[in-house]
Amino acid sequence: MPDNLYGNDIRTETYNGRTITEVFHAPSSDIQWYEYKIDGYYLKADSIKQNKRAFSDVTGYPVWNNPDHKNAYIDFREYIKNSFKDNSKISSTEDLLQDCCYLINDDGEVVCYKIETSRSLFDVMTPANILDFFDEINSFAFPTPVVRIPENGVGYEDVRIYF
Repeated sequence: MPDNLYGNDIRTETYNGRTITEVFHAPSSDIQWYEYKIDGYYLKADSIKQNKRAFSDVTGYPVWNNPDHKNAYIDFREYIKNSFKDNSKISSTEDLLQDCCYLINDDGEVVCYKIETSRSLFDVMTPANILDFFDEINSFAFPTPVVRIPENGVGYEDVRIYF
C-alpha cells in the first residue's frame, strides 16, 4: 500500500485591507509546520532583495564586527519572543514559535517577512493579533550603520532566527 500523500493547505484572512497567508506544510505525517506571511511585508522584503545586494551570503547569524550589532541581534531574539507572548493565548513561545525570517535593511530597519510555527496561529490569535505581532516585530530597529565594511553601504542582511 502506498503511504498517504501530504501536501500544503493555504488559508488567507484579510483584516482592515491587509492579507495574512497561512500555509500548512506537511511533507510527511511527522514533519508539519505553519508558515505565515503578511503581503505588505513580504512584498517589501522582495523589493529590497531585488534592488540591493546581500551583505552576507548565508542566512542565520549575521557576521558583524560591531558589538552593538551582536547585542542587538540577541536583544531582537528576545524582543520577538516577548512580542509573541504579549499577543498570544499561550504562555510559552517555545511550544509554538519555530523560526522567523527577516531582513535588516542598511538603515537598521527590520522587515519580518515570514514566521513559522508548530500549530495554527489562527487557533490562538485573531487576525488583528497576528497583524499586531508582525507590526511589533517590524518596529524594531538595529543600530546603524548595519554594514560590516563601510564601502558596502547599500544592502541588507537576510536572517533566519530559530527558537
